[in-house]
Amino acid sequence: MYKVLIDNYDITKYLSGSLKSIVYTEHATGKADSIEVTFENNTGIWNLDWQPDKGQEIKVILDKVSCGTMFIDEIEVDGPPDEITIKGVSIPLDAKELRTNTWQNTRLSQIAEDISSRYGFKIIMDCYDYGYKMCQQVDKTDFDYLNELCYKEGIGLKLADKQIVMYDKSRYWSKNVIRTINKSDVYRYNLKSCSDKVNYIGCNIKDVIGNIKYSYKKADEGAMLNVVRDIESLAEAERYSKHFLAAINGNETRGYVRLGYDIKLCAALNIGLSDFYSFNGKYTIASAVHHYGKEPYTKLQVRGIKGVI
Repeated sequence: MYKVLIDNYDITKYLSGSLKSIVYTEHATGKADSIEVTFENNTGIWNLDWQPDKGQEIKVILDKVSCGTMFIDEIEVDGPPDEITIKGVSIPLDAKELRTNTWQNTRLSQIAEDISSRYGFKIIMDCYDYGYKMCQQVDKTDFDYLNELCYKEGIGLKLADKQIVMYDKSRYWSKNVIRTINKSDVYRYNLKSCSDKVNYIGCNIKDVIGNIKYSYKKADEGAMLNVVRDIESLAEAERYSKHFLAAINGNETRGYVRLGYDIKLCAALNIGLSDFYSFNGKYTIASAVHHYGKEPYTKLQVRGIKGVI
């Protein structure tokens, strides 16, 4: 069961019998969500008056769950036989502009408010509101810059349904799992535990000439992560070091599971894996791809939480 609207005009009835697939991809942090609607042009519906254009809003509802308002950024025609794919992302097209801004004596919420007001987005803030003496955005898109601020503060940034959602990642990682997935539940899976460029025992915050300004350690033996970063205070360096360490070490155990279609398995939620040998345990969903069509499925990119928080 699905519904497709373009600029609030319901085109679902025109897709009946011609829809091939809907692919909804959502990310826990750092990337825009996306939607792809593919249908056959076997009845000439592409010639109707509602033919979409880039920049228009597209909204898809799958099994009574809204994928949120997105903005058409690509239209593709393929054939024969003729197929049309409408692609949308959760950020408006004008958000790709590079900008330069300076904030003084400000807070994270104020920077987010200045950016959100430019695009008519709302803010949902479920994290600490950090303060800064000065922040400079130099030739970066608004959302890239905001994501950079959030990343070093250990904050997840999700852009969905005309909203900027900021949340404390470590607090979300500590939440209970919403479902335990057994190996018998999945069609395919791939999980790996890596040691290359992960599993650091601490983090050094250095200045541009290599001097260590702050050092944080969780253990006595092992490799240190080195990060070059301007800091305003030791308190800032302490929290940056912990957040960078958690972000990098979060890649140690990762992979994907592909299982039956389940739109309720959302990015940023936690799941458990069982009967996966040494990979049993608690994972966070880094991204979810929900494929609605003839052979529906959900594919989850996951990251292990154990040892990260």
